[in-house]
Amino acid sequence: LDASLSGSAASILEPGHRWGLFPSVGAAWLLSEETALKSDWLNLLKFRASYGVAGRADYDTDLYLDVYGTGGSYLFGKNPSSISGMKITQLGLAGMTYEKSHKLNAGFDFMAFNKLSVTIDGFYDHRTDILISGNNAVSSIFGLSVPKINNGVVDSYGVETALRWADKVGDFNYQIGGMLTFNRNKIVNQNEEYRPYDYLKRTGNRIGQYFGYEVEGIYQNQGEIDHRNVKQNLSDVRPGDLKYKDQNNDGVIDSYDQVALGYSPMPEIYYSLDLNFEYKGFGIYALFQGTGHQSTLLNTPSLYWPLIDNSTISSEYYNNRWTPDTPNAKYPRLTSEGSANNYTTNSLWVADASYLKLRTLELYYNFSDEMMKKSKFVKSARIFARGHDLFCADKIKIADPENIGTNHPTMTQYTLGVNLSF
Repeated sequence: LDASLSGSAASILEPGHRWGLFPSVGAAWLLSEETALKSDWLNLLKFRASYGVAGRADYDTDLYLDVYGTGGSYLFGKNPSSISGMKITQLGLAGMTYEKSHKLNAGFDFMAFNKLSVTIDGFYDHRTDILISGNNAVSSIFGLSVPKINNGVVDSYGVETALRWADKVGDFNYQIGGMLTFNRNKIVNQNEEYRPYDYLKRTGNRIGQYFGYEVEGIYQNQGEIDHRNVKQNLSDVRPGDLKYKDQNNDGVIDSYDQVALGYSPMPEIYYSLDLNFEYKGFGIYALFQGTGHQSTLLNTPSLYWPLIDNSTISSEYYNNRWTPDTPNAKYPRLTSEGSANNYTTNSLWVADASYLKLRTLELYYNFSDEMMKKSKFVKSARIFARGHDLFCADKIKIADPENIGTNHPTMTQYTLGVNLSF
């Protein structure tokens, strides 16, 4: 059983309210040491759990102060002249405090046969007192910008697992290991503004959740546009433009028709698999890594949104654009004038950014101890050929899912090397 109590003071908080106390407690039970469970094959069985509170206060400075500045003017004097006035430009945040993270973790460690190891952890994180805007909590009739308040709440939960098997059969050594992490968060409170429909609400969704229009197809001709009982108000609509779903059935496509699309840019799933096989000094090592439940917005100029601000056009867009001869095209019509209707967040541009990459592949040879005995100076030697980011499986194909923008994509690298120990 472990317990701790930490204290910290943040100069960024109001004097007299700068100290925060954060307790934590953890407990574990080593079952493999119990007489009833002691065994030659069971190396370790340990259950553990912990709960604690952590705090952070990395806010902007002077948020607790009323700030005054020039504003307005008035006439003063025997011969009246205009004099600059003063006004409040920032209302101080009263009672500003630490953002707190209430963390609960439970898991176990397991080892058996001197070969198998397993670790599983489940966690829950309840974040409170997050500093968020207070504008939506106070009517605009107040007349001033409302200060931020410690009123945000976010819940996160998930599981982390790791498994490894290592064994030796004669001159053959091998290891197989992997890990999987699932982490989901939900906004519980963010002082969200009033929204007339539940599907518009950001509260209850993930942090960074994409919202946009649901694409139903592409308008094929002017008659289809004219006879549809839905008007799209985003911009002028022509044949070849995207057709959106009217979510509230009011006959108009506007901001009230945006819905949650895909996931957020931060993946909910991380996983990896590593393999190591070695026989009489010759070996191969491979590391695979990937993500899941991750989305990205395909809005890169030239590549996906062409001819905007004098940008160019990619062959991907040009070869898959709509024309009267390609009614089932992937992308809307090409226009040099841009299109607020087409180039906005919608289900066409919110793409699955999950991927699986071969991060590392290495071929090597470790010189044996017998061979090293012939050398007076070198104790061990190893030669290797290594590659990084050699392979990627994803649904985007034409761009690196880790870097959709115009920055340089992840580079494949090759290395030949020798390790010597003297």
